[in-house]
Amino acid sequence: MLLWSLLLILFLWCVASFGQIKPALAANPSHVLQLQSTHLCARCDLSHASLVLANFAGGNLLAANAEGANLTGVNLSRMIMSRIDLRHGTLTNTDLSGAKMILADLSYAKLRRSDLSSANLESAILKGAVLERVKLDSANLYMANLSDARLINTDLQSAHLCQTILPDRSISNRDC
Repeated sequence: MLLWSLLLILFLWCVASFGQIKPALAANPSHVLQLQSTHLCARCDLSHASLVLANFAGGNLLAANAEGANLTGVNLSRMIMSRIDLRHGTLTNTDLSGAKMILADLSYAKLRRSDLSSANLESAILKGAVLERVKLDSANLYMANLSDARLINTDLQSAHLCQTILPDRSISNRDC
């Protein structure tokens, strides 16, 4: 038994020495507390944070790093989120209505049953994102990139499209 323990320790040391183990990705705890107390956290590191069922309506996450964050059930309505990094994020039942998300990166994010009504997603990147039952009523998708996105029971009919790259990589100028 001792031999197996020593072999395991030796293996882990070898792997770590050759750079195969990477440190855990985690949000800056003081940034999470700042967001929870003030709803203002521009340029904060919220990567891989779990902020489930929180209410940050009307706050500011300008240029924040929220890559891989879990925002399930979070109220982000009317929030300033331009240039936010939400790549690989989970946004299920998330209220983003009226949010300003200009140049936001939502690549490979999972948006399910979320409300993006009247959100400004100008020049946003939604490449490879999953949009399932997402409300996009009056959402601004001017110059947004939805290439390779999966739209499941999500309708673009009431969204504003102009120079918008659609999931099939065609460009829509419907509302220019």
